[in-house]
Amino acid sequence: MPDLARRVLAKLDREQKDGRLLVAPTQTYADAVAEMPLDRFARAGMIVEVDSAILGQRVWFVSGEAEVQRLLRQGIGRGNIYSAVELMSLLSLPGLNNEAVKSVHVAKRLFDGTVEPGA
Repeated sequence: MPDLARRVLAKLDREQKDGRLLVAPTQTYADAVAEMPLDRFARAGMIVEVDSAILGQRVWFVSGEAEVQRLLRQGIGRGNIYSAVELMSLLSLPGLNNEAVKSVHVAKRLFDGTVEPGA
């Protein structure tokens, strides 16, 4: 998956100070977020809007439940929102590839659901 979604899924980490993401002068905000490990992203209180070429639509990666609730109040369906815990669960699936990501996303949207750990 060579798009931003894959890069964010692959590894999310960057140093933070006072809750702000530190971005090097030659680095974009997207690049900084894409380098952040998911465990740090889970604590960052962030919402990242992603136009996924693989899924052919916009999805949101969020740190946790508070951010999920903010998006739900804005009318964004739960099926298009991936928390850090869901991203970790997705990455733990054996044989993860573009088709598997699409299949999981179709089911998530159909049921307006979540990706559960160990599922």
